[in-house]
Amino acid sequence: MEKLMQKIQRRQFPDTSTPNFDRSVEEDTCPYCRGCGVQIIKDENGYEFAHVCICAIKQRTEKYLATSGISEAFRRKTLKNFSVAGKPEVIQKAKAVAREYVKNYFQIKKTNTNSIGFFGTVGSGKTHLTVAIANELMHRGVRVRYFQYRDAVDAIKRNQLDNDYYHREINHYRNCEVLLLDDLFKGAENNGTLVAADKRIMFGIINHRYNECKPMLVSSELFPEQIKDLDEGIGSRIIENCRGRMIKFNDPGLNHRLYG
Repeated sequence: MEKLMQKIQRRQFPDTSTPNFDRSVEEDTCPYCRGCGVQIIKDENGYEFAHVCICAIKQRTEKYLATSGISEAFRRKTLKNFSVAGKPEVIQKAKAVAREYVKNYFQIKKTNTNSIGFFGTVGSGKTHLTVAIANELMHRGVRVRYFQYRDAVDAIKRNQLDNDYYHREINHYRNCEVLLLDDLFKGAENNGTLVAADKRIMFGIINHRYNECKPMLVSSELFPEQIKDLDEGIGSRIIENCRGRMIKFNDPGLNHRLYG
């Protein structure tokens, strides 16, 4: 608040409550806040209120998108362009649950059931849905970090002798506001057991987030029960965090890459 007041005191603000306020500022400067990020708005009684300017919100969103780890192509995935026309009921339910999660995120984010998961059939839209949720949340000012399971775990394992790198990367995923786990445990199973290094990395991340009530967006070709069979500690935490929001795609015909 102190910094906000300092900004207000240093600036002369246009009256942006009417459409004819002074726009005689540089073209690359926001006409609403003149570049300070704080907009003054008058209510119907003539009282002035300070608000974060729309330009600052836009810049913050762009920063979150740039640092999320989500590729440019994935940023175009939205709930709106996730088509359910003519699709099975489970696909329609998945989209509805995703919408409900975004709508209620700020009410549930501190609870122990603040996560959502999509499990099962390859090509059923699990990644699209989790990425779309992430994009929607970032546009609402929520910081999300993307964790593509196989790539991220392999990178961590390659650098595990570099303590600074190892702990820095692990802490990014442990402490971010929302973690998107894409393709969880893909390629991590060996004769019915988890590869030890993969298990150690993921338990460290998931257990910390579980204890701190930090939300996760999870996609996996495995079902929750299969994850629990591989490792009860990891599986049970995911199941509890996603309770009420676990969608299981269990029909090979749902693979839209082959049949859609």
